Amino acid sequence: MDRKIPIHISFYNDRWEKMISDGMHALGWEPVFLHGEVQLSDIQDSELLFGMFPPALLAQCPRLKWLQCSFAGVDTYTAPGVFVRPDAILTNASGAYGITISEHMICVLLMMMRRMPEYQALIAQRGWRILGDIRSIYGSTVTIVGMGDIGSNFGRRLKAMGATVRGVRRTVREKPDWADQVFPAERLNEALAGADVVALCLPGTEGTRSILGQAQFDAMAPGTYVINVGRGTAIDQQALDCMRATGCVPLVKISFDGIGYHDWMRAHKGAEETALRAIRLCLTRPILFQTQLCAILRASRYGNVGIMFPMVTGPDELHRLKEALADAEDVLIARGKRFGPYRVGVMIETPAAVFMSGELAGEVDFFSIGTNDLTQYLLAMDRQNPNLAPFCDPHHPAVLRAIRQTVERAHQAGCTVGICGELAADEALTEAFLRLGVDELSVAPSRILPLREKIRSLTLG
Repeated sequence: MDRKIPIHISFYNDRWEKMISDGMHALGWEPVFLHGEVQLSDIQDSELLFGMFPPALLAQCPRLKWLQCSFAGVDTYTAPGVFVRPDAILTNASGAYGITISEHMICVLLMMMRRMPEYQALIAQRGWRILGDIRSIYGSTVTIVGMGDIGSNFGRRLKAMGATVRGVRRTVREKPDWADQVFPAERLNEALAGADVVALCLPGTEGTRSILGQAQFDAMAPGTYVINVGRGTAIDQQALDCMRATGCVPLVKISFDGIGYHDWMRAHKGAEETALRAIRLCLTRPILFQTQLCAILRASRYGNVGIMFPMVTGPDELHRLKEALADAEDVLIARGKRFGPYRVGVMIETPAAVFMSGELAGEVDFFSIGTNDLTQYLLAMDRQNPNLAPFCDPHHPAVLRAIRQTVERAHQAGCTVGICGELAADEALTEAFLRLGVDELSVAPSRILPLREKIRSLTLG
């Protein structure tokens, strides 16, 4: 028998190569380290192989008796015809990666929770500010699907860091000391509910294919982290694409409206006479407006940003706003500050904007119909006045007709339309909005899942 063993693994360095070589020599074997793409001539006459090899080449190795994989998942080698000899042995490296992979998972989880990529990008631009909310492993609930070597090592480390750890496996046996709960596979959705982190540590088998599908995504709370260190087939790609298509990729739209405007007016007698709101404030305070625009443009380097101008009544106002935006770009360029791509839109919340929607649509990328303000201005009543609440009908035909007209004119110009305000979450109008061609519904996080279920229940054909 040939005493040479071809070795093809992707992760070894000089130190690893020496350790493998010394071990092989001690056993009377001669390792042959293959770098780069494996050729048939490298392995065709071999009886033993160690590492990763193309299955198509193995099918042309008539002398091969034993393949020792350098990884745990061997599903690519279990198809009929991969091995010429019916008595060929296939072994994996199960149990070899629990420590290193679990450490890698902890690293990735901390980076996500502590927003390290964002901070790294910020520091690279010499920025020194707090980005906002971060999360901690301590006090988090983590569901580990697959309690083998990797899952167990990961769970053990999480438990030591103060997390509540749930495990999921085919059958519930004795609960390990690191797990607070263990669920059988048929109760997967229950184990996913309320989890801050879901970790998939599964082999690639028919039983694990698409184990994380639409029903499982629906069972998770918004903001759940998913880490998959097993096969990609464990996640239903269609369900994942559906989530992306329905708005799971973050988009930040920044509006220049007056926060707390109504409360401030009520607390300051006579303020109604001098108070300015939205773009009327921006256009009369150009220095303040430019500072805001520059800040948003700088932020566009780090995310998908849309700049939305509220209380617009016509093209003349919009042109002044876009001129100010161009001036802000010039200021940043002169200062050597970079910015990314962004979209420009307007709020359709005045009757004037509805009437001028055709002209406005040709100037912007998107509309957002602000149904709260639009309703009050169409019906001539202050929505902040509780005495008028019985008369404020958001389902009034005038409101729905205004929305229809806006959508039609926007789409003629290639402009997308979203709806925000209370009507966006009103399930009694969901079907009507979809039939009108509304592209987006902006709702509070608590309304996302009920609204998604409503949409899925509709048949619009």
